[in-house]
Amino acid sequence: VAERRLRPLWDAIESRQYKSALKLASALQSKHPDAPYVVVLKALVLERLGKPDEALALCRQAKDMQPVDDMTLKALQLVYHRL
Repeated sequence: VAERRLRPLWDAIESRQYKSALKLASALQSKHPDAPYVVVLKALVLERLGKPDEALALCRQAKDMQPVDDMTLKALQLVYHRL
């Protein structure tokens, strides 16, 4: 997924606008269903919205995709740690 598409999502997360971040993450996930980084970012947003069960399910889904890039693995680790 291009960084320019992820920037609005990260901006929403950093400014703690989690509801709009969830909308952005869902839209990205529908366009890129095979991108584990997008799935992990959506899990991060759900965790911060207080939905740990949904976040954990997405983390498992992302883990099953067997990501190997550092950004995805670090984000996955962050979500697991917060859960």
